[in-house]
Amino acid sequence: MKYDWILDVLADLRTFAQANGLDGLADQLDDTRLVAATEIVSLAHNTGAARHGDDATAETILEELTHAQELDALQRAIEALRDHFGIDHMVYHWVNSAGEQYGCGTYSDAWRDRYIEQDYIRIDPVIIGCYQRFHPVDWKRLDWSGKAARAFQREA
Repeated sequence: MKYDWILDVLADLRTFAQANGLDGLADQLDDTRLVAATEIVSLAHNTGAARHGDDATAETILEELTHAQELDALQRAIEALRDHFGIDHMVYHWVNSAGEQYGCGTYSDAWRDRYIEQDYIRIDPVIIGCYQRFHPVDWKRLDWSGKAARAFQREA
């Protein structure tokens, strides 16, 4: 990608911050790297720029996500996006007009089962945030001030 160096610099800064106990800065750099990656992909898509190398990969992943017809294809696209953006986890959650839910993600089966068992969907600030906006949600910027949300976050 034309802007790979920006993502590399942000990743290096995050590694340095984390290694030196600057956890708040490391978290902020995680957010910044995700924003940068999203804007870079969006810029390439919106300008119709010629795609070579990694640009084709990002565009291909987004295209696969757009055209996924089965959960397996959606799962592969989510895993590829997670790897491309260099983040720990990603979830795609969709609710249709009848209230049926579909989704996939990169969390462990054990955590997913615990999440369902404890009915965390009722208190998860990420789910609540998704009902308030259409765009991807950065969980670190959501309201975690409630008692149930804080308990959920500690367990997660």
